[in-house]
Amino acid sequence: MRPLTFLLAAAASVAALTLNDICTVSYAQAALPAAGFYNGITIASSSLVTSIGANYSVSDNYFFSDAVINYCNISFAHTHNGRDDTVNVAYWVPEPSKFSSRYLATGAGGLSINSGADTVSGGVSIGAASGLRSVRWKDGCVVSRTDLCKLHFNLDTVIGTPYYYAASPESSYYIQVKRQSSSATLTQNRTVSAKGVEVAKTIMDGLHDLKGRRVYFSHQPSATFTDAETEYNSATGEWELSVRGLGAEFITRYIELLNTSTLANLDGVTYDTLRGWMYDLWQTYDDSFQTTWPDLTSSQDNSAKLIHIPENSDFSMPTASFVRYWESVFSIMFPGPIIQWKHRESPGLLPAH
Repeated sequence: MRPLTFLLAAAASVAALTLNDICTVSYAQAALPAAGFYNGITIASSSLVTSIGANYSVSDNYFFSDAVINYCNISFAHTHNGRDDTVNVAYWVPEPSKFSSRYLATGAGGLSINSGADTVSGGVSIGAASGLRSVRWKDGCVVSRTDLCKLHFNLDTVIGTPYYYAASPESSYYIQVKRQSSSATLTQNRTVSAKGVEVAKTIMDGLHDLKGRRVYFSHQPSATFTDAETEYNSATGEWELSVRGLGAEFITRYIELLNTSTLANLDGVTYDTLRGWMYDLWQTYDDSFQTTWPDLTSSQDNSAKLIHIPENSDFSMPTASFVRYWESVFSIMFPGPIIQWKHRESPGLLPAH
């Protein structure tokens, strides 16, 4: 929240102030905006609490260098006027002497709200205040150059390759704070079939509607085919579609507006249905969930910096979609010939502008 950064900017200019001086309830409450400052939101200043974290270790973080930090955790709640809700927020702020007048915002990851201390601690390590925001989880790559793999690897060459998976019971796991589950599987000792390769090719080619028009990009090679996951039905003895996870829940909660995370089946669903769902979501949530607004002029005018980091093998957000968004932003903010960004896999190579 912007007033907190103003508080720290002032604190940083006064050498006598320490973390102990600013990390008090009264000091933080004084920095909160007056009632009515944010339209439609009421901040519960009485809910504000502060706590100091000392010698916190930032290590093995994908985005930040190793560091040891001291910080103040400022937490409070706010409500949306006219709604019976409570939203809890937390901000980690660095020591006044190390504050660099910056705020770090991160995002986004499915329906996850935040990734806990992983990103806010990194913000403090670079002298920035940071709040708990949506972040994207990482998926490891087993292929060093997925761009070359996509161009040159012939999937037909794996037809007939043997594979083996031992039987496993049904299990539960968590993506951020969202509980997911995987179905029980039987022992599988088979070879890759031509039909299986056809499914893989269709996925990697990206979503097209029934007229053959491209709807969306697909993932890079080595990303898991989560959308094609099946589960064994012991009653019928057949492998069937697995309609689970965030994708199914998004349809029921945000398109059908039902209070359930369960989508019964995909009966009657075609590629055109998927295109329609995506278009409906775009129009319905353009002013709230949409994260690909291309005109970032206001951020640029306020000296904000956006670091855009594509994941090579992300199975939820295709790497090509990052490239498309970058091109969209560039065409809106810098009209004229577009400098083409060619996706490369080498570590450290990011689009420069």
